[in-house]
Amino acid sequence: MANSCRLTAISFLFTKPFDQLHERNEECDDDETDHAAEEQDQEGLHELGEAFGEHGERSHGIFLYDETIHVPLVIKLPGNGAAAAQQRIDARVGLVDVAPTILAASGMRVPEQIQGKSLLSLIQPAKTGPPDVDRPVYSENDYPNRAFEWSSLRALRVGKYLYVEAPKRELYDLNSDPSAGQNIADSASAIADTLSAQIETFRKGTASGSAAGPIKLDPKQVAKLSALGYVASDLRASPEGRIGGIDPKDRIGIANSFHEGLLDIEEGRFDGAVAHLERVVRSEPTSELAYHGLAAALIKLRQFEKALPVLQRAVELAPNSGILQYRLGVVLYETGNLKDSVGHFELAVRAVPDWVDAHYSLATVYLRAERPAEALHEVDRALEVDPTYYLANLMRGILLVEDNPSEALKSLRKAAAEHPEASEPHQYMAQAYEQLGNALKAAEHRSLAEHQNPH
Repeated sequence: MANSCRLTAISFLFTKPFDQLHERNEECDDDETDHAAEEQDQEGLHELGEAFGEHGERSHGIFLYDETIHVPLVIKLPGNGAAAAQQRIDARVGLVDVAPTILAASGMRVPEQIQGKSLLSLIQPAKTGPPDVDRPVYSENDYPNRAFEWSSLRALRVGKYLYVEAPKRELYDLNSDPSAGQNIADSASAIADTLSAQIETFRKGTASGSAAGPIKLDPKQVAKLSALGYVASDLRASPEGRIGGIDPKDRIGIANSFHEGLLDIEEGRFDGAVAHLERVVRSEPTSELAYHGLAAALIKLRQFEKALPVLQRAVELAPNSGILQYRLGVVLYETGNLKDSVGHFELAVRAVPDWVDAHYSLATVYLRAERPAEALHEVDRALEVDPTYYLANLMRGILLVEDNPSEALKSLRKAAAEHPEASEPHQYMAQAYEQLGNALKAAEHRSLAEHQNPH
């Protein structure tokens, strides 16, 4: 009975780990967003790569028209003077050209299998020969397929034409129609057929012929992505999309609602986000991303009962998603279902083994379930990823303070070093020193605890 009371007292210290972790992630997100916005404002680039209603899109991420993908490319070569800094080149190039440009400028051989071409012929034509100013540029977007199970999009710019491969294919003469408002694919079907064949030839020539393998990240990279809210479910490359099915042009209003909902979340308008994202899930009941966004907004509003069925549906759609399993565990915990929450935290750490916050949260619910040995195991796994993790060191020290005070002191010292202003590490160091019979040290840390702030 006494041991049960002790576990309850310990777990009380960790009853709100999810709020602390979520606030930590949000602070990172806010810092990154503010910094990026400041940089864009300073450079005057905040309107580039963004649609403002053209073709019906009110953001970016769906279509392959110039509003969203035709942006300046700035290159600074070593040794260029002020005159070179003023050089402006009106030519069509692609991101695939950046790597061969860097290799050529560094004096390295450009491998034959690389897709792009060096831009030095445009930048330094006198040295490299006549410039190639009218390069075909291929673009593709699988996001509509991944997010909503709509068709992917592919595009080719060649000469004066823009061709878009879609369920309802598109062809534009950009000389006479620079805003791509008049689709001539039906009236110029031979040209559309030719450009479609060129896309197919290009794709066959660049296919690797092998499936993408797992993306290897070290534990520190995984922990950093976790803190920014970008933890992947299984850290694998996304599968290739397909052409066919619903044309994104026919559902662009839904895509706008989805992006507006995410923007509302980012800017703290959670009620607005719920309204936008509820519209999306009604239209697209198989969109795991839409359910995920809606659940995130409801969690921010602390409407856990409403978030529960939303997350359950999201997990049905993406059972291998570590972040969804984690959030479902949080919501079950917050709605009083400790027993079921444990299983979802276990699935989260199984999906993303190096996710430090997930290991710590699982340790917390193990504590609440009076499973201290398993809690200690998960804390140790969290510390293998990040040895400086304050909460994990604190929990480890508290769990060991009675049975192994010398080992507890090691973790509590690390916690105190990470957060010198916190009182809890000193409070339990005092207890550890008492266990070891060192009354002087115990009194010293008890005094420190009284003058520090609870963390």
